[in-house]
Amino acid sequence: MSKTITLVVQKWGNDLALRIPAKLAKEQRLSAGQLVEVLLQVSSKPQESHSTLELEQLLSQFDPKKHSGEVMTTTAIGIEAM
Repeated sequence: MSKTITLVVQKWGNDLALRIPAKLAKEQRLSAGQLVEVLLQVSSKPQESHSTLELEQLLSQFDPKKHSGEVMTTTAIGIEAM
């Protein structure tokens, strides 16, 4: 099955890498170590710069239900209280 998506080339150690989103990997039944054939078509369009989110923006996106109910405490607990 053929599917077209746009991926960003990223640095991985000294190499460059393309990350396959988990949803796509599951849809295509891909697994680690599996060989795939890639048809490379390089875009000549400049990529939009990615904006950096501020801490407040990141924290506003936090959903405790989505993140297993983890909560950051504001008081010292355990041996931290010593």
